[in-house]
Amino acid sequence: MSPGYVPLFSVRFRHGFYTDGACTDLGAIPTPAAAALMTKFGLLFRAAAAGFDVYASTARLPAMARYIGSDWAWLSFLLVPTNPGFIGLTQLPLTINLQQQNLHLSNLAGPPIPDAAALFDLTGPSLTVPVTAGITAQLTDLSGAAVATPRSVTETSITFALAGLPIGFYGLAFQDAAGAATAPPAAYTGPLNVLWTAGAPSALQPPLALLDLMLAQPPGVGKPSDFPLDTASATVQPVDLSLVLRPRETIWHYYVVTNGKPGALMDDLAISGGPTGFGKSAAVLPNGDTAVLFTADKPLALQQHSRPHFSLSGHRQNTDGGRDIISIDRLPGPPATPVWPLKGGDPLQGSSEIYVYV
Repeated sequence: MSPGYVPLFSVRFRHGFYTDGACTDLGAIPTPAAAALMTKFGLLFRAAAAGFDVYASTARLPAMARYIGSDWAWLSFLLVPTNPGFIGLTQLPLTINLQQQNLHLSNLAGPPIPDAAALFDLTGPSLTVPVTAGITAQLTDLSGAAVATPRSVTETSITFALAGLPIGFYGLAFQDAAGAATAPPAAYTGPLNVLWTAGAPSALQPPLALLDLMLAQPPGVGKPSDFPLDTASATVQPVDLSLVLRPRETIWHYYVVTNGKPGALMDDLAISGGPTGFGKSAAVLPNGDTAVLFTADKPLALQQHSRPHFSLSGHRQNTDGGRDIISIDRLPGPPATPVWPLKGGDPLQGSSEIYVYV
C-alpha cells in the first residue's frame, strides 16, 4: 500500500474448483464511471492474483465524505472470466449466455452471493414498456431514484433511451395517476430489473458480473460494517469481501474401451471406492468401438485435482482363451471442459465424460 493511503475494499474471488480455493480465472475492471469517481477523489485500484483492492487517500477523505454526505455513492466493476471454460466449471446454469445475462452483485445486503438468483437480463440501448391509462413508468438506478434520461411516450408505451447512461443496474417503477407505486400493467411481462453494460472496457471474454460496492451506508440499508466510509467522521473501516463461487456438479460417465487388443471385456468389470456407486451398460462410440459405460449414481463436484478415489478392476477374455487382469488403482477425474448439458435435466448440473483405455 502506498504511503498516505488506507484500504477501502479488499475483494477476493474464491471457487471450490481450485485446489487452494483462490480463483485466478476471474478479473475485475472498473467501469468508466467508477474510474472517473476514483480519479476525482484519488482512489487507487490494485488488481490482485485472485481479486482486487481499492485504497483511499487520507488527505482527500474529508472532501469525499462531504461529497457523498447521506447520498448513495458506489463504485462499479465488471468481473470478467479469463478462462473460456469458466461457466462449465462453475455452478451456474449451463444455458447462460453472457451476451444476454450477467450476475449483479453488491455489498448492500452483506457479502454478495454469486448464484443463479443473481442473474439479470442485459438490455439494449432502448427499453420499451407498455402502459395503460392512469399508469406511468420511471427508470430507476441502484438507489431506486428516478434516472433523467430521454424517453418517448405514446398512449400505449414509454421507451427509455439508455445509450447515454453509465454501466449499471436499472429498474422499472410504475405509478398510478396519484403518483403512488402500483403493479406493472398486465401487458408488461418483462423483467423489473435489467443490466446495462454497453460501453464496457474491451476484454477477451464477455463480463460475467457487475459488482457494485457502496462506499458509505445509505439510510436504512444494511449495517455499518458492510460499508467502509463513515461520512460523519470522514474515517474508514476497511471492508473485506469474499465472492465464493461453487464448483459445478456433474454426472460422471466412464467409458472403458479395450485398447486395440482382440478380446472382450468381461462382466466382472467394476468400479469401486469413492463417494458414489455406478450403473453399468454397453455403449457404442462414434467410431464404432464398443465400450462399457459406467454412470455415476449421483453428481460429483468438478475439481482442479480430483479427490474421489475410484478404482477399476476386472478381466478381458482374449480370443486365444486366456484372460488379462484389468486393474487401475486410481481412475482419472473428469476434465474441466467440456461439460455437457443433461438431457431434460437440471441446468445447474451437467455431464462429464472420461475415456479409459485398457
